[in-house]
Amino acid sequence: MKLDVQGYEHEVIRGASKLFAGTRGSVRQLWSELWETGLRKAKTTVADYLIELQKHGMACFETTSRAQL
Repeated sequence: MKLDVQGYEHEVIRGASKLFAGTRGSVRQLWSELWETGLRKAKTTVADYLIELQKHGMACFETTSRAQL
């Protein structure tokens, strides 16, 4: 699953919780970028987003690559 929703990633994850549920969940990987200004506008934080992902059994990794095709 790829997310780029300008700060509303946390809301998307909460709304899509069934996609992460149990061993039958269809989402095994998630790629998203975070924009702190957008998160503030959505009244959430990076920490809140990461906690929500961890609730669904996701492990988080940061990448710094900005390679473009």
